[in-house]
Parts: sequence; C-alpha cells; structure tokens
Amino acid sequence: MGCWGILGNYVFQGLLTIFPNQEIVLLVQIILTVISLALVLLYLKLPIQSLHIKNLSLIFLVGLFLAFLSTLLGIGGGPINVIMFMYCFSMTMKEASVYSIVTIFFSQLSKLTTIALVEGFGGYELNALWVIILASIIGGLWGAKLNQKMSEAHIMLYYSLGTFGVILLNIVNGVFLLF
Repeated sequence: MGCWGILGNYVFQGLLTIFPNQEIVLLVQIILTVISLALVLLYLKLPIQSLHIKNLSLIFLVGLFLAFLSTLLGIGGGPINVIMFMYCFSMTMKEASVYSIVTIFFSQLSKLTTIALVEGFGGYELNALWVIILASIIGGLWGAKLNQKMSEAHIMLYYSLGTFGVILLNIVNGVFLLF
C-alpha cells in the first residue's frame, strides 16, 4: 500500500471519525469517485497534451498520488491509473493498462502483507478465496490476450464503456444510500 496509501486510509478513517454515520463517508467516496471518473472520460474526449514526465522524482510523486487516491476512494484505481499514466507519461491505452495492472498487483500485495502481519485474516470470510484467485488468473490471462489482439480504438471504446458503467453503478449506489 505504501506510505501514501496508508495516508489515504488514514484520511478515510478520519472521515469516519468526523462523520460517525458511515453512510455519509460512503456518499463522499461515491461523489469523489464519480467526479474522478467523469474527469477520466472528459480526458478521453478533449485534445489534452500529455506531460511526458521523465523525472524520477515526479514519477514517484504521481505514484504516491495514485496510491493515496485509490486508497481514499476504496477502489483498485484501474481507470484512474490508466488515464494518469497516459496523461503523465505519454503512454498508449494498451501500455497504460498493463502498467495499471502491475501497479494494482503490487499495491494489493503490499496491502495483503500488511493485513497478514498486523491483524491477520481471522476476521475475513475466506471460503471463496481459491475460486476468486483462479478467476483472477484466468481473467488476467484472457485480458492480456485480448489486449494484444484488439486495436487501440477498441480498447478505448471498451474502457470508456466500462468507466461509464462504473459511474452509473456509483450513482445508483449513492441514490440507494440516500433513500
């Protein structure tokens, strides 16, 4: 998870302290997620020049920001990672999606290691774990093959549709929280 991921979690826990009603914090997360993902879709539609960042310190700062944001929002960060990699590092959608998956893998590995060392897995329901691991491996292999075979335009289209779907899902979840 890294230090900024821990900071994102700390801010999230702070929000839970400030707002004792957990539903308010979830609503804040939903609103921030919808805004972030709407900006992702906007980036795809507007002719915005990439930053072409090469400086290692700036690359590190981008990584810290992404860890913070994904932890605060409680998401893996995929759609936001991809756009940030495209914008900051001039990557194609295909390249950015591979880097995003690798980033998420190591982020989650770090988080799992932290859980294992600090609190253990006793409080988690692990019955479906092996099915989830198997599905993740198969899905990852299948996704990698599709990534190689599909054009950049098709990947862009499916990425946009998926991101739009996540926005709609968050809006529906927000409405259910309110009513």
